[in-house]
Amino acid sequence: MRSKSDLGKTILKEFIHINTIDYVDDLVQSLRVNFKIVKPRKTKLGDCRYPHPGKNTITITVNSNLPKLQFLITTIHELAHAKTFRDYGFKAKPHGEEWKNNFKVLFQPLLNEDILSLEEINLVNHLLSNIKASSCGNHKLNDYLFKEDENVTFLKDIEPESAFELNNRSFKIISKARTRYLCKEINTGRKYKIHGLANVKLIN
Repeated sequence: MRSKSDLGKTILKEFIHINTIDYVDDLVQSLRVNFKIVKPRKTKLGDCRYPHPGKNTITITVNSNLPKLQFLITTIHELAHAKTFRDYGFKAKPHGEEWKNNFKVLFQPLLNEDILSLEEINLVNHLLSNIKASSCGNHKLNDYLFKEDENVTFLKDIEPESAFELNNRSFKIISKARTRYLCKEINTGRKYKIHGLANVKLIN
């Protein structure tokens, strides 16, 4: 194990489980990653930018407002991209089999009860059993992460025909589907499909 970087010594302890810090810090160093914790972005939880021609450093950014388990999952997700690039260069697809395998491999050392709770381990295993490009669509994970947050209301949990606000626009549910809901924007009458895990505000 390498000696801790400043990332491992002081920064990560505010964002992820204490027993995961050394492992994540070692991955960041071994994969030659410039790791940044950034202000929240609406369109993504994290990203991984491959080196420019003639450069060798990969840059990973992760949003600062994530719950600890989601921060860890997002970090391993992006580090799996870094490892896939180190292994295959640009030959591998962004979320192809090589990345999926690396995501599983990098997470395995963390899946024990000395590091995560049994409930968290079960949630991660459920995520790893059907890996997708984003963890945001995993209902079990989102229910766990936000179960005690009174400021979070998922679209999937409100009644049919309810009115709600999303991104300062008002909508009404028309019909429910498996993961996305057909909704009508109240001001324009336009119809949109919105994911059931969108964080919305009910309109009375």
